[in-house]
Amino acid sequence: MFSSSTESCKFLGMISVDDLNPYNEYKVVKKDFSLSPSENLTAVVGQAHTNFNKFQRCVDNKANKWIFTPIINTKRHVVDEKGYEKLLTMAVVTLGTRFIAKRVAPQSIRSFHPFFTFNAFNSSWYFCYRDNFKSSYQNGWQYTKSSFNYLKSLSSSPETEQEPIIESAKLEKSNKSENENKLDLASIAKGDDGQAEEVDKDLYTTRENN
Repeated sequence: MFSSSTESCKFLGMISVDDLNPYNEYKVVKKDFSLSPSENLTAVVGQAHTNFNKFQRCVDNKANKWIFTPIINTKRHVVDEKGYEKLLTMAVVTLGTRFIAKRVAPQSIRSFHPFFTFNAFNSSWYFCYRDNFKSSYQNGWQYTKSSFNYLKSLSSSPETEQEPIIESAKLEKSNKSENENKLDLASIAKGDDGQAEEVDKDLYTTRENN
């Protein structure tokens, strides 16, 4: 009556034995899909991703250079290396010297309190951070020297720029005078047109009396 057990199970409303098999493998049919986007769209998207990556790297480098690295170095020096002791010493020496020179010293010396404060700051800086003090002053001296050389070159550059202009003006003037002399000699050799009449072209021809 029934061709198979599956059909009989379906007819009786029972579950087939094949469905209860734990080793039953469901075969999945794979389908191959392919995309063919536009080349212009692909180029635009690729360029956008490249620019975004460049911008992100630039922001990371700038942030690391100007924000995170100084904070890390400051924290390491102040906390780990106990740099707060040196900084506190510099502040106490500088502010104490300023207070004494401005308020406690005699009246004739109080006007020089910026000088004493500056020397106190540099002295405390030298004793607390000797290497940093030397390198800073060397860099400052090199910068000042290069600035003076640059200003000196700017002050001398207009004169050097004017020399070719003067030479070209002299040369143009001499060429102009030579051309004028050539024109004068040509006009003399050609003769005077007189009153621009045919009979007056020759200087030795006299006009007939009417």
